[in-house]
Amino acid sequence: MKNKIIISIFLIIILITNISFASYQTVTMQMVEEPICTIPLGEHSKFEKKVISKDLKNKEITIQLQVTNEEIAGKPTGEIMLLLDNSDSMLDTVSENTTRKKLIFESAKNLISKLLKDNTELKIGIVSFSTNTDMSKEGTLEDANVVSKLSDDSSSLTNVVSNIEYRNKRF
Repeated sequence: MKNKIIISIFLIIILITNISFASYQTVTMQMVEEPICTIPLGEHSKFEKKVISKDLKNKEITIQLQVTNEEIAGKPTGEIMLLLDNSDSMLDTVSENTTRKKLIFESAKNLISKLLKDNTELKIGIVSFSTNTDMSKEGTLEDANVVSKLSDDSSSLTNVVSNIEYRNKRF
């Protein structure tokens, strides 16, 4: 028991001594390696860390982290069918002076223009539909209609969207 007390007191004295020496010593900073680190992310991208400024006396370092992506975005390819509602309910207003038709159809025209800009590898077709009250006609030409076959002509597709007529099919 006496040995445990002596050992405990000895360890406490060592701990107090280390704490007191640590509080009186001056801490200095120094750069130990080059302040740039680059990590490649694939073939065309990288993550880079740079030291922009340093004030070692005041223990201040400013670091810049930067991700660079030089990959060239590919244009979409394939075929897309846009399905647009042409029922009378699309004439309901969603906000002042904006109908569902205007909101959805302007978005469709914008999408068509952006996807087909300088792109002949993508084709878009348009189908209009209106929920039919007669269940036997759902999914037929009386319910859904191909208004434009697949095409890469942006202006003709946006004209087709503008000219979709509405059917009175409210329940």
